[in-house]
Amino acid sequence: MCFYGFTALVFSQPAINGTTGSYPFPQNQNNPFGFHASVYNNQDIINAYDKWYADCVTSYGAGGFLRVQRPNDSGLAIDSTVSEGIGYGMIIAVYMNDENLFDNLWKYEQTKVNTNGIMNWYIDADGNVETTPSGANGATDADEDMAWALLMASKQWGGSGTLGSTYQTLAGAQINRIYNKEIVGSTPVAGDFFTDINPSYFDPAYYREFANADSDTADKAGQDLSSIKRALVSGAALPSSLRNELGSRDVAVLQCYATAELGVIAYETPALEGMVVNESVVIEIVKPGTGDPVGEGEVGEVVVTSFNPDYPMIRLATGDLSAVLAGRSPCGRTNMRIKGWMGRADQTTKVKGMFVHPSQIAELAKRHPELGRLRLRVTRQGEQDAMTLAAECATPAGALAEAVTASLQSVTKLKGAVEFVAPGSLPNDGKIIADERPVG
Repeated sequence: MCFYGFTALVFSQPAINGTTGSYPFPQNQNNPFGFHASVYNNQDIINAYDKWYADCVTSYGAGGFLRVQRPNDSGLAIDSTVSEGIGYGMIIAVYMNDENLFDNLWKYEQTKVNTNGIMNWYIDADGNVETTPSGANGATDADEDMAWALLMASKQWGGSGTLGSTYQTLAGAQINRIYNKEIVGSTPVAGDFFTDINPSYFDPAYYREFANADSDTADKAGQDLSSIKRALVSGAALPSSLRNELGSRDVAVLQCYATAELGVIAYETPALEGMVVNESVVIEIVKPGTGDPVGEGEVGEVVVTSFNPDYPMIRLATGDLSAVLAGRSPCGRTNMRIKGWMGRADQTTKVKGMFVHPSQIAELAKRHPELGRLRLRVTRQGEQDAMTLAAECATPAGALAEAVTASLQSVTKLKGAVEFVAPGSLPNDGKIIADERPVG
């Protein structure tokens, strides 16, 4: 699937396609909430953007504009387009300061709308609405992403680019369409002609900005929302500041952990001590890059099995990190609890031009069962990449260091040092590869 994660980072970088933006890539600024990489390589993101653009952005079947295609997704038609891909593409274009791409994606979107002015969610490579499954009508998560991207375009470039109205005006119109057609009562549904509710479609981080942008929102219109007392949110992290702000309006907010494939996996209770696992799924916590369970309380990748007869999923690796919480929830629920979302499991990094994967470190652990927790630290020494394997071991034998060093080279095809540390001294954070190379 042609969607890549991007983090807005910055030094002085020439604008892509000659665009001059207020926030040229990269920004190198940390949001006060969430998880952040301690080190990163801006050029890697630029390279990923270039590859994504080459592989997934096309003018074929786009009616003279541009679209994001899915060349390798076995679940849908080859080279087809979904509205979520257009939304992601618009967000990426804003962060990468590519106004030409942004405008052409939006122009394509506007040629594929239904009677409500909302994009049909699934379009084939030739530009026709798919029929199997039906691609007609909107998908709320994608429409929210587009509204967010339009707001960010207004901040990035201002004005209207090559579009007929300003980005801000278009954002307000998109928000109104979502509010009028994809919100039932006060709850987002899956789309403008759908009634089912999927919490993974909820984007609480967007809604405050939507309220500020839309002159018809309750705050600005003076509408009474005092009847809203409870909210369940998902789809993005819930920072304590947002929970507190909603709490100041007498709205009790809980969050759940959900995916599009599985629905709700786990949920908070009023006790606010972790998340209780949904009784319809089975959760395992495994070492990233393997299927091997971690010890109780250890951080690892969340793997979920669902026996839904309509859409069963067996050991779906979510790519998310979490850990099991011991004991019963103070609220009285007795099922397993997890700590919630703790970051992403994929820690693949490149050393001396070669990729090193968490699965390779897991292989080292299998070859040397006398070792405890492992962490590969990647640094720079004398303008060369260097790696050191930190390994917990109570009583390392004299020949063990030499054996582990040889295994490290055999598995990764790279030379590295081995450092033994006391059991329990490495952090329990699920991190197997720590890229500590300086940036810039």
